[in-house]
Amino acid sequence: MKKLILGLTVLFCAVLVISCSNNSPKGVVTKYFKSMQAKEYEKAADCFYYANTENAEESRAQLIALLTKAGKSLDEKEGLKSFEITSVEENGEEAVVKGKITYGNGVEEDETINTIKIDGNWYIDLDK
Repeated sequence: MKKLILGLTVLFCAVLVISCSNNSPKGVVTKYFKSMQAKEYEKAADCFYYANTENAEESRAQLIALLTKAGKSLDEKEGLKSFEITSVEENGEEAVVKGKITYGNGVEEDETINTIKIDGNWYIDLDK
């Protein structure tokens, strides 16, 4: 019985990890919104691709500062209540993710995020 429970637990965890993977356009955008919702701006910055590797750390630091300001703007809207991915349009190494954001004050906005696949991993594309 213990082996059965252990086996089911391992299977459940594997399914959970795979379904929460950010190695897809939907996954990376979901990770970004969850990070912003939790005010984890460094994790949110990890969702972006930095093309210029020479200044990647500087670019990342600047982006974290911008995301922190955006977080303060979210606070004015009573936080990020929820987000829903409505469509994903993949075209090779690029994808457009569309969704709906609901703020704590009840305001809803449509959002479009461009993503790019680099070395097998999906990132939010800063250049678009």
